[in-house]
Amino acid sequence: MKINEIEEKDERNQLIRNKAQAISGEVLNWLLMAGAWVCVFFDAPIWTVLTLVGAFLLKTILDFILMAYYQHKM
Repeated sequence: MKINEIEEKDERNQLIRNKAQAISGEVLNWLLMAGAWVCVFFDAPIWTVLTLVGAFLLKTILDFILMAYYQHKM
């Protein structure tokens, strides 16, 4: 248990975890937009396209808000 706690608080492991989360967020953004284009291409209902675009915009806005917060905090 002690080793796991040390590994959790290790700065290198935290940096790796944060970088992995950032990359996965970028992948999620691209998948949302790709999904929206696929829905447009296959003439899906408009609510599905708008839902995907809305999720993309929500995540992008949240990214900017958190970026500004952490720049101010650090």
